[in-house]
Amino acid sequence: MNDKLTKHFQSLSFRASVLLISFVAIGITLMAALSYENLKAYTTNNAQMRIERASQSAAAILEARLSNDLVSEYNDMGLPTVIRLKGDRPLLSRAAPNAYDNLISEISRATGGASNLFVWDNESLEFDRFATTFRRPDGSMPPAFSIRRDHPAYDTITKPQAFTGDVPVMGRMRYAYLTPILSSDDNLAGLLAIDVGWSDDLTSVQELLKQRIFGFGFAILAITVLVGGLLHSAMLAPIPLLARTAHRIATGEQGLVVPCLHRQDEIADLAKGLNQVNKLYNKLENLAYSDPLTGLGNRAHFRRELQLIYMRETSIKNSVVILLRINHFQAISEGFGAGISDRVLIEAGKRIESISDERDLISARTERNEFAIILHDCMPVEIDAFVHDLRKRFHEPIPIERSTIELTVNIGIASLAESAPTPDEAERIARLALRAADAKGTDNFEIYNPMLGARAKRDNDIFLSLRQDLTNKENLCVYFQVQASAKTSEVFGLEALVRWRQHDGSMIMPGEFIQIAEHNGLIAELGLWIIDETCRIIRQWIDTEILVPKVSINVSPAQLWQPDFVESVRKTIESHHIPPQMICLEITEELFVNFSENKIRSVFEQLQSFGVKIAIDDFGIGYSSLGYLHQRLFDQVKIDRSFVGDFLSDPRKQLLLESIITLASALKLEVVVEGAETESETRILMQLDCDAIQGYFFARPCPSHQVVQEMENVRQALSKVQTNGTTSKN
Repeated sequence: MNDKLTKHFQSLSFRASVLLISFVAIGITLMAALSYENLKAYTTNNAQMRIERASQSAAAILEARLSNDLVSEYNDMGLPTVIRLKGDRPLLSRAAPNAYDNLISEISRATGGASNLFVWDNESLEFDRFATTFRRPDGSMPPAFSIRRDHPAYDTITKPQAFTGDVPVMGRMRYAYLTPILSSDDNLAGLLAIDVGWSDDLTSVQELLKQRIFGFGFAILAITVLVGGLLHSAMLAPIPLLARTAHRIATGEQGLVVPCLHRQDEIADLAKGLNQVNKLYNKLENLAYSDPLTGLGNRAHFRRELQLIYMRETSIKNSVVILLRINHFQAISEGFGAGISDRVLIEAGKRIESISDERDLISARTERNEFAIILHDCMPVEIDAFVHDLRKRFHEPIPIERSTIELTVNIGIASLAESAPTPDEAERIARLALRAADAKGTDNFEIYNPMLGARAKRDNDIFLSLRQDLTNKENLCVYFQVQASAKTSEVFGLEALVRWRQHDGSMIMPGEFIQIAEHNGLIAELGLWIIDETCRIIRQWIDTEILVPKVSINVSPAQLWQPDFVESVRKTIESHHIPPQMICLEITEELFVNFSENKIRSVFEQLQSFGVKIAIDDFGIGYSSLGYLHQRLFDQVKIDRSFVGDFLSDPRKQLLLESIITLASALKLEVVVEGAETESETRILMQLDCDAIQGYFFARPCPSHQVVQEMENVRQALSKVQTNGTTSKN
């Protein structure tokens, strides 16, 4: 029994009842206010009744004493509305002045208030008082008084209608009834004004009672609020505490102990529920903000921690964001399988964690092969040393079955205090720095500087402009560079090169905008247009009997793996009725980094099945292996211009170039060498038995309408080289 009573007294319902008593006290005050309103209404009605009776008495006395001169008109309630004069005589001539004074004195005694008579002045349009019961304290007459336009009753009585209400008298307000007096022809002649006293005197008792009612009411209310507030504060004090705990849980704070679990009331039930939420939140926190493979944080964790740094403002100083990407991870995944690639990522996570044991940092895996580090308290001079240590750890080989994997990483770095006012901006500039490191090649790092931001803005401007120009194609065109045969005096072929003309007439070269198109998803549309435009021009040449052996078209790896690429190429060639053998698609060695051999073979075989030739472009400087050559994935090898530069003075470079040409020729592959700019270079290349030479010595890229002349120039240049070569031998 005692336990039940204790639990009852501790329950929220009991305490709510106590609060209810407090609200009852407030209810008493409300009732007092209602009583006051009733009293106010009674006082108002009483004053209205008095003034109405006074108006009736005044009209009756005036009519009785001057029965031959005027008559009163009444409304349905028996109240005088107007007093009408009989005959044509003006009001003042109807009786002697002292007779009017006696008359209004009699009215004043009958009504218990003041009385006044006014005459209408047609010139000033005012009512001038000529008889009154008002007197000065010394008994003398008060000063002259007129009812003008600014008087509250003026508009009503000039209509003419009777007025009831407060009117100003000697700086105070009196409750009055004003009845207009009209002439026999309905023109204003004057008015009778009577009142029942000062307005504030009529309501003085009401105001006194009002003060007492509300004084007691506010006293009760204050006591109720004070007592109720103390009770409410004492009873509900745990609620704010639990609310703060819930907020800390929601912000991701770990290791919290929920209070009030020991209580025996509903608060304890709430605390127990919150405790369960806390346990569940800790589990969800681990799932939502952790990378299950590496044990590091995930992208959401990285973003949250970055935002917390900016919320704490002081933490921004000397904080650095680092983005790290493992190079050639796709090749590792496809070459060794998913299991080994996962081991690589796990090992990468461990190597980053090993640094966290020595430095105050936050780490996360944000993308497949990308990691993010937030480094605290890192002075600018310490960044290079930290990055050097980070790269050194990643350079250590990872042992796998019977082999090892050597990693390289590219790193982008951004200092928050110097360049990033927001979390989004911090990640953006770090990614710009990472992109700049990628542009340098593998195993590089870059610290963000304003020039990278300016470059990114220019890249974005180029992207927006290119996207707009791709809709109408007016500023895009295809140029052609003639390739000379190294074995005959004829043209070997042409290479189609896209050009982008600006509105000011200048050109943006492909090296500047092709990569931007690849990064922003425009390359598929742009590349397909280049193929279509090239085929259109070839069709024109065929129709005009211009003989062109073949045309090479550059294709981006990103474009190559569009699902409908092969079919799009086939349809484009067929729509222009071009012999497929005239088309050679050039692919850079970058292709072999991100795609498996089986995938490459499948696409190439589909293209070659309907006659299109495949060339490997920029051979020797990228990622491909000589092992790809013997598999006959290609029809042509284009040796990069870097092998030609200075090769006349570098016997080893010349020997290497000769070896590549010999190997490719032995495998029945066509060999095109790029970069010949002098006659001496051209003559040596022709002696090395390559199939074709492409370079500025023979021809520069030109518009399609100049191709015929350029081909003739190439033939003449070939004859000259061959003639000079024969002469030199002799």
